[in-house]
Amino acid sequence: MDFEFRPRVGVTVIAVFAALVLTALATWQIARFLEKSELEDEWNRRQAEAPVQLRDLADFDANALDFRRAVAHGALDESRVAVFDNHRFRAEPGCLIASPLALTGGGTVIVIRGFVPHTRQQRCTEATISPAGHGPWNALVHTVRPNLADTPHRDQRGASQQWDTLDIDGAYAAWEIHDGPGTSTVLVLDEDHVGDPFPLASFEHVSAPYLTSMRHLNYAGTWLISLLLLAGLWGGMSMRRVPTA
Repeated sequence: MDFEFRPRVGVTVIAVFAALVLTALATWQIARFLEKSELEDEWNRRQAEAPVQLRDLADFDANALDFRRAVAHGALDESRVAVFDNHRFRAEPGCLIASPLALTGGGTVIVIRGFVPHTRQQRCTEATISPAGHGPWNALVHTVRPNLADTPHRDQRGASQQWDTLDIDGAYAAWEIHDGPGTSTVLVLDEDHVGDPFPLASFEHVSAPYLTSMRHLNYAGTWLISLLLLAGLWGGMSMRRVPTA
């Protein structure tokens, strides 16, 4: 028995529609890969520049300083602690710990002090947080985009805060900080400020979730492979048996 190529109309219509969807998804992921790659290059360039001496917020420009290294001069208020839950650091679940920093020349900025791992049994609020010590503070300036509003917790007040997302605007409001940078900006401490044992300070807390260009390239590869498999499936279903004489 022989075979001949005779595509079915219904199967072909479905295959063409699916192919267009897969092609669009792959194209979108490639575009995101190129966009993220440019962003990575820009961020790496900024981090390679000399640190900014940050003593006040008088001429603070969030766009110009975003992902720039900084040496912040001021006093960290460890009596006020915000816990931003639902984060991961090097494959471990946990939360980010933050406190406000009063700059010597005026202005207050929230500082991400580091990461605290947790389990379902032990939450971050139960962990022992080591004293941060004294400045100056080696940090990375980071403007959170988009700012993730944690509406259910927006009405909290007091020294201790608990958030399910990195709601920086909410944290400034909850602490009633009126002399902040005017944007959803934080300082992220580097590994020179790691606690014993916690919090684990690192720039990765803000760079790793965003510097993900290769992930988009992998997604694009997945959609392109799916497109090839679809073409093979359509071709196989289009082959029909032809009786031999």
